[in-house]
Amino acid sequence: MANDNTISVSIVKGCEGLAIYLNDCRICGSKPWGGGVFLQEWANMPVQNVIDAIGESNLRAALDAEAERKVTLKAKKGERPQHG
Repeated sequence: MANDNTISVSIVKGCEGLAIYLNDCRICGSKPWGGGVFLQEWANMPVQNVIDAIGESNLRAALDAEAERKVTLKAKKGERPQHG
């Protein structure tokens, strides 16, 4: 597992295709049902390298979109948004 300034990145091949994992969390691709094969793994990759690869503006846009999605879901459930 990575420390605060690093992240582990893995590419896993399953029967339905490839998946990418960040710190053991699948972020895209098919779930490798019944296990999978690690094709490539990078341990202790600096987080800044991942941010640079994604692009800071893309990352900010994705985070803003996720925050808005959560607010919308809470509103649909009748929950009040939290501030702070």
